[in-house]
Amino acid sequence: MGYTLNLSRNGIVIESSKMFPERTPLIIEILDKLESHSEDTTTKFLGRVVWSKYGIARTGKMGIEFLTLSKHLEQEYESKGYH
Repeated sequence: MGYTLNLSRNGIVIESSKMFPERTPLIIEILDKLESHSEDTTTKFLGRVVWSKYGIARTGKMGIEFLTLSKHLEQEYESKGYH
């Protein structure tokens, strides 16, 4: 389990107690709490760890590149004018 620190069209930065080495492929599931949804939804995507940095207290941060992106997340970005 981890927490999203930064989300962009190309990837995500998460903080987690479970760290993976660079180039590790991952299936990530995130809980979407977007304004356009009346209910919370879950999105899954395939990603790859591009960097990891260990912190204190057995946690760290990882940059994960999207290899696939859900259609509704793409639509949300486009509707807000992000390209």
